[in-house]
Amino acid sequence: MNKLDGALKDIQDFLKSEDIPYMIIGGIGNLMWGEPRMTIDIDVTIHISDIDENDFIKKVGSRFKILIEKPLDFVKKTRVLPIEITEGVKGDIIFAGLDYEKKAIEQSVEVEISKNNIVRVCTAEDLIIHKAISEREKDWQDIEGILLRRGDLLDKKYILSWLSQFASALDKPGIKKRFEGLWKDIVKVESSKNKNMHYWKEDDERGT
Repeated sequence: MNKLDGALKDIQDFLKSEDIPYMIIGGIGNLMWGEPRMTIDIDVTIHISDIDENDFIKKVGSRFKILIEKPLDFVKKTRVLPIEITEGVKGDIIFAGLDYEKKAIEQSVEVEISKNNIVRVCTAEDLIIHKAISEREKDWQDIEGILLRRGDLLDKKYILSWLSQFASALDKPGIKKRFEGLWKDIVKVESSKNKNMHYWKEDDERGT
């Protein structure tokens, strides 16, 4: 088991032992649904409702190294707790606050990323939504990779529904428009190519 696999197991074992709903996002999510890129960080979104944040942070600190001073103040301001999970592998624990994030955690899925290593990750659709909201160029490149890999398997209606809501709430109409443009340029084009290949194969089989 390499460092990343070990760190994934450690953070998940901890969250499960505390009975905290979670999902892995970020680079690990991209590894599962898009075009893999090197990552040594782990981003995990959690939902705590019946647990005091300060008590939870203390439990995290008893198991992992917290990388900032005054972690409670930092979490209240940013909703993120930076930690070192194992030597050389850092992670961000993200505290869900939006109803959308809670729903995304509920519908996250378990996937096998390596032998005997099961990881609970966000769906491909929710990874796209997370990345579109960030508006970083590298995240849009990741979205292109997800569209190329998943194509028509994606629930476009679900993605557009949430992007519409975030575009309005954040006053960022461009995120929905850009996604629709990528869908047209990538998914529709790939679907058309696959359909043509199917027809050519049928013609070859008929000898025409």
